[in-house]
Amino acid sequence: MPDLGKNFFQGERDLTIQEAKNLEAVSDGDLIDVVLEQFGWQGTQLTAGVSVGLSPDNRRVARSAFFLRGPLLTEPITIQAKKFWSEAGEDVMLKLWRAGGNSFTFNSGGAFSELLDSADIDHSFLEMGEDEEDEIAIDGKELQERGIGKFCLRAIAYATRAKLKGHLVAKVTLLLFLKAPGDMEEMCDATQSPSWPGIKVWEAECLFTPMTALGTWGCPIFPIIILGSAWQTCPTSQAGKPSGTRSVACSSTQPARRHT
Repeated sequence: MPDLGKNFFQGERDLTIQEAKNLEAVSDGDLIDVVLEQFGWQGTQLTAGVSVGLSPDNRRVARSAFFLRGPLLTEPITIQAKKFWSEAGEDVMLKLWRAGGNSFTFNSGGAFSELLDSADIDHSFLEMGEDEEDEIAIDGKELQERGIGKFCLRAIAYATRAKLKGHLVAKVTLLLFLKAPGDMEEMCDATQSPSWPGIKVWEAECLFTPMTALGTWGCPIFPIIILGSAWQTCPTSQAGKPSGTRSVACSSTQPARRHT
């Protein structure tokens, strides 16, 4: 990964009060989308970003988190199930239909998500006929008979060299694991690490949003500021330290993976 500290954190000023107000959200979730829309994000493209949560008095950064928004999969991904489950049969396919960035949570302080259970993923197992449109869905007991079990996905992102001057680009990878999240955790604690190898099923690049011009503020990314409480209930304070954003960006790593 590039040396972000050398080139991207040399700004000499903090956020202004007006900039901070434009980035405010009262809580996580859909309100992050509202802030992104104010900066031109239309919801139709994948974007990455960082949120910083303030303390109850809004005077310090209490936490920071990476996030993804928008569609990860614009077209279905079809994978031969036998690659993962040897008894599945030659004509059985795993089809991942769609996935949204907000399906993945990033609560560990880095740019790697918690494991997302297959029960929460829009997917199908299909047996293909001679005609390309002849697809028969397989589920329940038949999946068990074919030795097909549960799986989960993890999203991992890391910053790459900027394609646009002054802006960071994120490379996002989806890794597949052949167990449910609970079963992964029971194996060993190391399975919760982003370095635990998975099967790469998808990869793409996206921009960070909101973006800031290089050399102005001391960070290439504007964070979404999650207030600890409404301004009406606490003294107004200037929020402007980029440390929460820096800690997430500089801790992101390229994922360990094996290819299909």
